[in-house]
Amino acid sequence: MTKKAPSFLLRLQPTQARAIEDLGEAAAEANWESLIVCVAYATQAGVAQLVGELRSQWNRFDTARKLFVVGLDFGLTEPAAIRYLGTLKNASCHLYEARRTLSARLCPQPRFHPKLYALGSSGSMSHSRSVSGITGSVNLTGAGLTSNVEAYTRFRTSRETASGRRWIQDLAVAENLARSQPRATEPLISEYEKLRRRVPALDILRAEPTPGKYDPSHELQAPHLRALQAARCLWTQTLRIVENRGVGHAGNQVDLKRGARVFFGSRVPLQAPINTPLGTIDVVTGSGHEQCNLRYGNNGMDKVNLPIPGGANPPKYDYSFILWERIAGGSFKLHVRPDGKAWVRASLEEAALLTYAGGRRSWGFFNGAT
Repeated sequence: MTKKAPSFLLRLQPTQARAIEDLGEAAAEANWESLIVCVAYATQAGVAQLVGELRSQWNRFDTARKLFVVGLDFGLTEPAAIRYLGTLKNASCHLYEARRTLSARLCPQPRFHPKLYALGSSGSMSHSRSVSGITGSVNLTGAGLTSNVEAYTRFRTSRETASGRRWIQDLAVAENLARSQPRATEPLISEYEKLRRRVPALDILRAEPTPGKYDPSHELQAPHLRALQAARCLWTQTLRIVENRGVGHAGNQVDLKRGARVFFGSRVPLQAPINTPLGTIDVVTGSGHEQCNLRYGNNGMDKVNLPIPGGANPPKYDYSFILWERIAGGSFKLHVRPDGKAWVRASLEEAALLTYAGGRRSWGFFNGAT
């Protein structure tokens, strides 16, 4: 564990800092073994920002223990966010006093209102010698982590000082509180989802969009790159595909938005020169596993080589919808359909339906089921 001097900094967003960037820097400081997040509200957009940033900065993100406790007050937490947190490796998601909140029709007294993100050097806060993170006004929402006017403290401390020991003791209390709450089971989430639709005077059913503005003619910004890193599925519409395998042979190179590479785990920066290799991915089709190449093409787009058409694979990839689904073991299951309405709808529900420059093709990503 890297030894750092104790540090407590007041941070003001958006004028002087971004919470998501501070969390990424904190995650990269050391080989942390645990994460605890206690928040009043969570949205799918916020969860994607957090997971995308931590996954890119913290090598042990998947193997570390992750504990989340989320409030349901007022119905502001999105069910999709709860479900997604529960799918993360080595993670457990809990709902603060879920039964009491549901019985109070989502308006309980008192309210659950913490905003705490902490990384620990051990599998639990109570056994950690060093901790780092932020605490303040930042909820687990896209705007909260990136653009709202927020005030929070970025902290880093250890058991080497009396104040550090007290800080870690209090984090252990928060951890025990989180663990004592009911797990986010599907019956609880479904009950909350039904009740949430009946909450009056709140426009809460529209998913929070990914922070920032998407412009198909400009580069992907950091919030969209984080969301892609956290996404379960990425899909694209295709038109005619160039016969890169020779005249009369169906092509297998698909062009994606520059930066889509991060979905596949590539860490090659967007500023890399054209024709830079971006790595390989393990693609699963009806014919089994196949290693497929990624490359930054001379047309300014990320190119994916798909399995050769024919046989157990589709006869062609032209004029279709293609989806890569992240599955266990770091592989990507390939789906090809003539009609992508279900995928378009899934992305629309998560405010992640996008277009390419020119507007002739759409693409998107999502985490929920189709």
